[in-house]
Amino acid sequence: MRVSDVDILIIPGLNGASEQHWQSRWEAKLSTARRVAAPADGDAANWSKDVSTAVAEATRPLVLVAHGLGVAAVVNAVPKLPQTVVGAFFVAPLDLGE
Repeated sequence: MRVSDVDILIIPGLNGASEQHWQSRWEAKLSTARRVAAPADGDAANWSKDVSTAVAEATRPLVLVAHGLGVAAVVNAVPKLPQTVVGAFFVAPLDLGE
């Protein structure tokens, strides 16, 4: 599968990512990538809704790339995600169990 065959959603951690962070670099280099940033209020439920909305708007098979607290936003959205999600790459998920 090539990058041009899929939509890529990058879901960074709560505070986003600097220009030098790997997520920002991937977003700049991958023509089909776009970011789903945390909402300004930091509300996790709204963030999961934003992820679900972005997934629903995808026009091709979808790969999710999430980092830190962004992983939790994706996991919370999973029950609402369609079958168009063909892959996910999770980096440094936070332990929210404590």
